[in-house]
Amino acid sequence: MQITLQINNGNQNLFNAIKALLKTQPKLDFTLQKGSNLTVNGFTPEFEAELLRELEETKKAYKSGKIKSYSSAKEMHEDILNG
Repeated sequence: MQITLQINNGNQNLFNAIKALLKTQPKLDFTLQKGSNLTVNGFTPEFEAELLRELEETKKAYKSGKIKSYSSAKEMHEDILNG
């Protein structure tokens, strides 16, 4: 399981306390980043921009009829199997 925690107004004491707490669990594999440049969604600006570009491409393909949407998996399977 992966857990991401973003604290926007933390200080060095809080950072040290979290790090000390995590170190008490020797089997826990963790990474702490301080002052990282992440968007409010928790992504790097580059990755978020890529996601937004892909979203726009997908919307355009849907509107032009290049891709379909389905109400259920059953409906999708029927469309695939029946051509």
